[in-house]
Amino acid sequence: MKGCLTKMKIVNIMNFVRDYDPRYEGSAERMFALTEKELELVQKHGFDNTFLLQYDALINPKYQTLFKTKANDTTELGLWYEIVRPLTDAVGIKWRGREDWSWDWHIVPGFSMAYTKNERKILIDEAMNRFKGIYGYYPKTVGSWLIDTYTAEYLVNEYNVSAIAICRDQVATDAYTLVGGHFNTPYFPSKKNIFTPASTKENTLNVPVFRLLGSDP
Repeated sequence: MKGCLTKMKIVNIMNFVRDYDPRYEGSAERMFALTEKELELVQKHGFDNTFLLQYDALINPKYQTLFKTKANDTTELGLWYEIVRPLTDAVGIKWRGREDWSWDWHIVPGFSMAYTKNERKILIDEAMNRFKGIYGYYPKTVGSWLIDTYTAEYLVNEYNVSAIAICRDQVATDAYTLVGGHFNTPYFPSKKNIFTPASTKENTLNVPVFRLLGSDP
């Protein structure tokens, strides 16, 4: 109708799955139970959903059984790319986190920019190939609070990922501050800066980037 505006809201339900959290006693059992319940609820209500598996959860037979036997066509499986000790151990890279922790939310050792370009490729190759070995295909969605542009481009060129998710802007949260990124809506990033939408076709990384926990303006 003339003069009528149509409003549309799109919500993407995404759960990232870690195997354990060293800060909490009994976290592995609690986190598995929560993931199982999340899967049950999205299926009960018929919501399309995405579960992104961190490497430690990816290689855990309990999660493999859960998603192979209980996930239906509404569920997409992807990779949650925080770097954990089982991943660095698998490729022979020294773990630089706390000795008694295999997961850490700090840049070093938990995110791709803490590693050399060659190490980034080795780590991604292991995670993607392990995923394919378990589920029979490469994941199309990769998410992490932080992913550097080099890693994102490698994921697109080598594994043809369809979507990348990163953290929204935040100040003094977790172990880093992110300010100045594109606000709220998905965008095609510059090859030089994943926070910045591309300004030319030649400089465009051909994958949409989504900001996790997107702010509502």
